[in-house]
Amino acid sequence: QAIKSTGYVVQKTSNLPITSSESQKNNSGKLAFSAALLTVPVMLISMITPLRFPGWEWALLSLSCVIVLGTGRRFHYVALKNIRRLTTTMETLVSLGTLTTLFWSIVSLVAVENSHLYFEVGAMITTLILLGRYFEQGARRLAGSAVRQLLELEPQNVRVLDGSVEK
Repeated sequence: QAIKSTGYVVQKTSNLPITSSESQKNNSGKLAFSAALLTVPVMLISMITPLRFPGWEWALLSLSCVIVLGTGRRFHYVALKNIRRLTTTMETLVSLGTLTTLFWSIVSLVAVENSHLYFEVGAMITTLILLGRYFEQGARRLAGSAVRQLLELEPQNVRVLDGSVEK
């Protein structure tokens, strides 16, 4: 109950079908890949001045909103649950950081003349965290598989020689 109240899902591994980890892997992979795909133009336009076109700021705003609010929605959901319980986790930090860069950039774009925009920061943080979790999930799956293979090597029967007597 305590884990569920913080926004995480608890499942018994013995009751899970084999495909659930695959579908979870595919879902986190799709989110990470989508975020990375959308972050590339944000980074290029932000950092390479000749690539900028009329209205480039609004394009960055649109892409960054999709990345931070769309692909990173899980961070914000868990952060809200944590705030209600007066606790913090990494999701709280990620949510706070990405939303701050997004909203400050929106304020700067709309209200402040010639101000710096930080749309790429929120997009990149979201993307890197999602990619990190995707790779971590793969590493955990491989480690779990290796442990299961080691456990399968455990002999069921053992013969012990006590002097010349076999038991």
